Amino acid sequence: MDIMTIIKLIVIFIFASIGVNYVKNKFKK
Repeated sequence: MDIMTIIKLIVIFIFASIGVNYVKNKFKK
C-alpha cells in the first residue's frame, strides 16, 4: 500500500463518520 491510498482511505473514513453523525442528529429531531 502506498501513502496516497492510505490517505484516501482515512479521508473516506472521516467523511463517512461525519455523514453518519449528521444523519443521526437529523433523525433525532
